Amino acid sequence: MTGTSVGLVHVVVCPALDLPPGAMRRVDVAGRSVCVGNDGGVLFAVADTCLHKGLSLSDGMLRNGHVTCPGHWWRYDVHTGALAEHHGVAVSTYPVQINGGDVVVTVPPAEPKLSWRETLLRHAHAGDDSADAGDGAPVNGVRGVIWDMGGIVYPTPFEVFDQIERAHGLAPGALPRGPFAPQGDSLYDAVDAGELPEPEYWAIRQSEWQARGVDVDVHRDIDWTDRERADVIALLDRLGPHLPQLVLTNDATAFLGAGWRDTWSLRHHFTGLVDSVDLGVRKPEPRAYEAAAAAIGLPMGECLFIDDLTVNVVASRRAGMPAERFDVTDVPGSLARIVAATGL
Repeated sequence: MTGTSVGLVHVVVCPALDLPPGAMRRVDVAGRSVCVGNDGGVLFAVADTCLHKGLSLSDGMLRNGHVTCPGHWWRYDVHTGALAEHHGVAVSTYPVQINGGDVVVTVPPAEPKLSWRETLLRHAHAGDDSADAGDGAPVNGVRGVIWDMGGIVYPTPFEVFDQIERAHGLAPGALPRGPFAPQGDSLYDAVDAGELPEPEYWAIRQSEWQARGVDVDVHRDIDWTDRERADVIALLDRLGPHLPQLVLTNDATAFLGAGWRDTWSLRHHFTGLVDSVDLGVRKPEPRAYEAAAAAIGLPMGECLFIDDLTVNVVASRRAGMPAERFDVTDVPGSLARIVAATGL
């Protein structure tokens, strides 16, 4: 049974007796998926979707006030929604109670999903209202943008593998597709979660290919010249007059070759290029973000960091630098979120 009041939606989940301590179940209501459970006699309701890969938390494990995602073991406090050991990252929580012997959860209706164009227009109109802000500084407190390169400025190798397969006479789908794989790529998921360094991922794949007699090398066989994402370059152009921009990369030399910083055609977009090769540390080490903030000349909290790996985004936020995850499978949506985060 479902009811509404003042814009809220109330839904009966189940009889209270059907949700004993330790039990969880999923309910879909008002465009939202909610995980409702019983933590030692205390009811809770949190957003059912894990922030990492979107798996259902209600399929996970409930223990000691936390629910653990079944995919990659991200752990959330069921009463606050907080992601364990990651300050400031949380899923939504909702009121839940027993009413007439039934468990009832209350949620606001889901906001309509806007297209990229609609989102950009909304923020453009908001910018018109703040035209007297002075020097044009973003209203969100962001005064500089720090970009990762691979997967963002350039597509991922996975997006080029169809061409590599044709060039090597391989069957379509012979090479991995990482986040684009319909059946998933557990090895790439480990990279995204910080459980496997990205260079090790490619080393493992290389070994697999060699064992099958496939002579493919991502560094040798992919020429990144003129492969930049045009819509990302357009955003660099748009942000440039308002915000300093900087690159923070984990060894771009491996893909672009030695001396890339001297000849890189996009160099003029950025006030600096910070590479882990020079730092001696890689993201997600905090010192990488600190070095980037120092290079752009801004406090950590006034920089917006963009990266396609969840582990690097979470580490940036923990270090005190706001961050947005660039979803390579949804480039328009990612760009819209960046525009929104800058406040321009």
